[in-house]
Amino acid sequence: MMDTLEACDDSLVDALATMAEWQDGARVVRDSGAISVRGRSRFPTPYSNAVFPDRDADPGAVLDRADEVLSDRRYFLWTRGADGGKVGALARERGFALLDDLPAMVIEEPIAGVPAPSVEVNRVTDAAGFADFVRVSQLSYAEAGLPEEIAVSLLSRPDAAIMSSVIAVGRIEGAPVAAALSITNALTAVGGVYWVGTVPSARRRGAADAVTRYVTNAAFESGALTVVLQASPAGTPVYQRLGYREVGRYARFLSPKRG
Repeated sequence: MMDTLEACDDSLVDALATMAEWQDGARVVRDSGAISVRGRSRFPTPYSNAVFPDRDADPGAVLDRADEVLSDRRYFLWTRGADGGKVGALARERGFALLDDLPAMVIEEPIAGVPAPSVEVNRVTDAAGFADFVRVSQLSYAEAGLPEEIAVSLLSRPDAAIMSSVIAVGRIEGAPVAAALSITNALTAVGGVYWVGTVPSARRRGAADAVTRYVTNAAFESGALTVVLQASPAGTPVYQRLGYREVGRYARFLSPKRG
C-alpha cells in the first residue's frame, strides 16, 4: 500500500487527467517529469492550464517543457511542500508568483454519522442534475476568482464527468446549494474529493459537510482504501470535523505574464 503523501500525489495526477476529459478540446501531456493539462480556454486554473511535476523530477526540464506546452498562456504550477521545494525555488527565480499553500488531507475509513437533516443529498445521474452541479460550482467559486464562463468550459462534457466520478448535489428546501465529487482509481485504491462548494447564501448550514460526506463514502464503496483532498482555508475545518487529517502541503504558483 502506498504512503499517504504518495496517495495524495496519485489522486492529483489522476484528477488532472480525468477532468481534462470533461472539457472540449483539452490536451494532456505526460513527459519531462510532469503532467500538464492544456485547456481549450487560456484562463489558468488548478486543473486546466496546470502542471504537476513528478517526485524527483528535474525542475529545469519541468518548467522548460511547461513553457513550451503552454507557450501562449499563464498556468498553475503545483509543487510539494509549503515552499515548493526545488521546483518552487526555480519558479521564483523565473518570476512565478506564489499564490497559496494548501494542506493535503487524508482519511482512511468511511465517515460515520449522518448529515444535517435539512440537507438532502443526491447523486447526479443525468443532464438536469449536472446542470445543477455546474450552477452551484459557478456560484461557489466566483469568489475565488473563477469566471462563470470558465466553470462552464471546464465542465462542458456531462456524460464524461458522470461516467468517471461520483457527483453529489445537496439541496435545502429543494434548491441546489452545495456540490462535490469524488474520483476513485481502482488500480491504486485511492479516491480523491474535488469541486466541493457551497453557494454563499447557504453557508454554515451543514451543506458542505453533507456533500463531502457523501462523495467520500462513495469512494470507499467504490474500493478506495484511502481518500484524499486538497483543502482551502474555508474548507479545512469542515474536513477536520469529518475525520480528515493533514499529511503535507502543496504550494501553488502562477507563471509570469506572457509578452
